[in-house]
Amino acid sequence: MDSTTISLFKDTPKGVGRNPKQDKKKGGIKAHTIIKASENVPCLVRYSEAVRHDHIFLTEVFNLVKGSIITFNKGYVDYAQYEALTQSQIWYVTRLKDNATYRPGKEFDIPEDADSGVLKDEEIILFYGEGKQLKHHSRRIAYWDSENNRLFEFITNNMELKAEKIALIYKKRWHIELLFKQLKQNFPLKYIF
Repeated sequence: MDSTTISLFKDTPKGVGRNPKQDKKKGGIKAHTIIKASENVPCLVRYSEAVRHDHIFLTEVFNLVKGSIITFNKGYVDYAQYEALTQSQIWYVTRLKDNATYRPGKEFDIPEDADSGVLKDEEIILFYGEGKQLKHHSRRIAYWDSENNRLFEFITNNMELKAEKIALIYKKRWHIELLFKQLKQNFPLKYIF
C-alpha cells in the first residue's frame, strides 16, 4: 500500500487550493493504492486531495480478508489503527519511526546458520496517544541490508513468520513504487489544465 501525488497543474492558480507553506504547493490529487503482490496490479484505489495525510487511508484496509498481510511505509504510522488491524487479524509490515516510543520485551532466537542480515528479533510495546498511555504489542526486527549498506527496523504484528520473511515482504513493497513510476512516465497528466 502506498500513495502518490499526481500534479494536475504546475503552479497552483491564485485563490485555488490551500496557501502554500514553506514553498510546498499541492495542486493535484493523491492516489492511495493497494496492489496484490502476486499480480502487481492495483486492487484498490482511492483518491483524495493532495494534502490529505496517508494514515487516514488505513481505515480502507479493514475490507481485506482475515489473515491478509499489508505492507506500507512510515507515512502511515497510526498505532491505534495498527491495534485495530491486529484485532481484525490483518497482519502489517512497516518500518519503525525514529521517534517511536517503545519498551523492548522477549527476544526471539536468531538461527546461527542464518546468513540473513537479521540482527535482532524481539517483541516490543509501542506507546501512543495522549500522555503515551495506550499500548500496542508488536514485533521489531533489526535488519542489515548488505546490498545497500543500510540498517532497517521493521515492525509487524505477525509473531509467526520468520524474521527474514518479514524483511522480504517489506522489500516487495517497492513493486508499488515501480508501478507509480511507470504510470507517471507513460501517462503524464501535466497537460490537463
